[in-house]
Amino acid sequence: MKRTCAVLVLIAALAPSAWVAWQARDMPQLGLFHDDSLYWVCAKSLAEGSGYRILSLPEQPHQTKYPPLYSLLLAAVWKVTPSFPDNLALATLMSWLWLPLCLLVGQPVLAGLGLGPTHRLVVTVLLALNPYVILYSVSLMSEVPFTCLLLGCLALTQRAEQPGGPRWVAAAAGAAGGVAFLMRTAALPLLVTAPLVLWRRKQRPAALWFVAAMLPAVGAWGLWARAHQVRTGDPVLMYYTDYLGYQKASFSWSDAPLVIWTNLAGILEGSGSLLMVFGEGIPAMVVGAVALLGVIRLARRGGLSQYPVYAAACVLMLLTWHLGLRDRYLRLVLPLAPLAVAGLTDVWRWLAVLARTWLGRGGWRLAAAGLVALVMAVPALLGGANTAAMLLQFPAYWERQRAAREDARPALTWLAQNAPPEAAILAEQDPMVYLYTGRRGYRFIVPPQLLYRGRPEEIARFYREVGAYARRRGVSLILAVGEPGREQVGDPLGDFSAAASSPDLELLRLWPRAALYRVRGEGS
Repeated sequence: MKRTCAVLVLIAALAPSAWVAWQARDMPQLGLFHDDSLYWVCAKSLAEGSGYRILSLPEQPHQTKYPPLYSLLLAAVWKVTPSFPDNLALATLMSWLWLPLCLLVGQPVLAGLGLGPTHRLVVTVLLALNPYVILYSVSLMSEVPFTCLLLGCLALTQRAEQPGGPRWVAAAAGAAGGVAFLMRTAALPLLVTAPLVLWRRKQRPAALWFVAAMLPAVGAWGLWARAHQVRTGDPVLMYYTDYLGYQKASFSWSDAPLVIWTNLAGILEGSGSLLMVFGEGIPAMVVGAVALLGVIRLARRGGLSQYPVYAAACVLMLLTWHLGLRDRYLRLVLPLAPLAVAGLTDVWRWLAVLARTWLGRGGWRLAAAGLVALVMAVPALLGGANTAAMLLQFPAYWERQRAAREDARPALTWLAQNAPPEAAILAEQDPMVYLYTGRRGYRFIVPPQLLYRGRPEEIARFYREVGAYARRRGVSLILAVGEPGREQVGDPLGDFSAAASSPDLELLRLWPRAALYRVRGEGS
């Protein structure tokens, strides 16, 4: 009976995300994250038999930055329905189906953290209703599929920890880790953390079997990427094709303290924002710190367990990496969301027990219990209200995204009909330009060190040099989409009037919410 009730509660919790998936089945937000449209373009390349390439770039290089598994899965959609954008409905369905599977696969991992059935159900419901989780579950991003594969690997590894277990379980866990790595390189810490925990629990043969089963996938991707990688000193091409090369080109050891401190604050803020929704700054960091406290409590009770150890290694890896802006922090910590929610709810549970104990003792303890109850109630109420508000705002959000897509439609139609096939175009959503027009190009990429240093005058100077940036790329046309006079995030030409006054650019076509510029000195 309890299991039936839990299943019904979970189905009810999944209903909002299913409704959102239906509302967004035309995927109006495609291109919002940039990575999503890159995955989609690479999937098109695989489906058409062109290999694992970034077709939207003029050089059409092999995709050696992202492992191929997610694009391979999306290629099946292109095979079934090759007409774009009609195939986005099937892509949305495939993307959303990972969410219920992820919640199901995560149950043994949550149990391994010491969570009882009710606590696991609460964590699962909170994840199912989280607006950010829902947004990623209906987008062509690999976070939710990767989280599902990561949890599957951790669940199998927990089984391999049991004394006397068959060796095939450890091998299966390692193979699952390899599959997760082929989805996202963020699985790489598993190659160290999983065997470490197994070794510590005296399961040394299992540790060796895990490494032996995961290593082929890691090695195969590394060898393939190295053999097909573009040899270039161009930071723009490295941005698209080479994680490590772009990191080396962007930072020096002298930047390490700034990068580590900024990333630490960003990871805490991103974790808190994921949990409290709409929160940012200090309040979000506090929530992230409370979740961390809860994770530490869980780890101390359960000993050195797989998920917290992987999370620690993952965060250490992220601390020294260029991570970009706040939304990327939130995105990168999404695979740790089940652990963070478990930690946060464990703190609430501990406070509830503390308050219940103090309530029976009278005096000042009664006042203390009231304070504890208030501390528990305020974030819970705010989080619930914000979550409900965001879920209710999804329809309006989709309409805004559809309106933005329509804003760009006249410019895209003009490019498809008039721009020479060989013309290279600079645009914020360059893969989308390729999908709609067949014209290739680049994105305007602000060097990450400028963002980390936070010097507005340096960033503004870099934006003003967009003409020189375009000429170095061989770009002849620049597409700006948005409202005139309003700066667009990541778009150097959000302010049309400023662009029109640039000596490097010539206004070619103007629409109500889009503008096309010719780069002086380049052919059109």
